[in-house]
Amino acid sequence: MPRKSVLIAGASGLVGYAAMKHFASEPECDVIAVSRREPDETFGAHFTSADLTDTKQCAELFGSMTDVTHVIYAAFMREQGLPLHYPGGPARVAQVVDADLLARCIAWAGETQSAFNGVFNVANGDV
Repeated sequence: MPRKSVLIAGASGLVGYAAMKHFASEPECDVIAVSRREPDETFGAHFTSADLTDTKQCAELFGSMTDVTHVIYAAFMREQGLPLHYPGGPARVAQVVDADLLARCIAWAGETQSAFNGVFNVANGDV
């Protein structure tokens, strides 16, 4: 299998951190972790600080990344001024998903031909 170069936007957040950890554990994968603040651990990923709302900075940074094969966007837009809450409400708390499981599902969906262009709602217990 050819070497992958995975860019993870939002690498300091819950989902991005789990995705970074997952892809960094794959031996044939180079990981570029992007977020405003550096994650506590990068698991060998190359960290780059960026403000995704700064168009000029993003053009300069990402315009030179010609070898990226996969992009995972896991950034949360705090600029909307909304509190971080679980959108399903109290009645749906049992339907939340483990971030590490979600990271494996992201990898599966990005690598499996039958999953291309699909939309997936992942919950604990999905395979």
